[in-house]
Amino acid sequence: MPSNSKTAEEIQSSLVQVTNWARSNCEWDKVYQYIVLNPADFFAILPDRRWSISHQVVLHGNVDLFKRFLALFSDENIDIRIKTKDNKTFLDIAKEQQSTHQAMYSYIEHLFLQDELIEQAKQSNWRDVIEILEKDNKLANEKPPYSPCFLIHYVIENSES
Repeated sequence: MPSNSKTAEEIQSSLVQVTNWARSNCEWDKVYQYIVLNPADFFAILPDRRWSISHQVVLHGNVDLFKRFLALFSDENIDIRIKTKDNKTFLDIAKEQQSTHQAMYSYIEHLFLQDELIEQAKQSNWRDVIEILEKDNKLANEKPPYSPCFLIHYVIENSES
């Protein structure tokens, strides 16, 4: 009976194809289907490439698609500050493309603030939490799409009795 499992070589070959599609800004439905089955590959950078699929999505400015991808992840298995081989974060890429993709820049900038707020709350860095909220108090009632909890949950969980 033939096995349905793919070999490492087949998976690598698929990742190369999917990465090429992302780089060419095409076949996003197929890219999404692949990432649903292989979520870690969203952030994987192939040896002969500088950027991951995730960085390509930001470059091409499709905010709704980026949100769909982020919703596949949970807090424990995502790092939105992951860098390309040429040392660029999502925010760096979005900033470079700001004139072309303003909505992506605004979304990524806000996402980084949300992420920073949640991270500081998890670490009980309350002064930093307050400073972030002073920049944008609406963040108190928001959370990144991959976070299971809002700020209040971390405040309760990490505050001293």
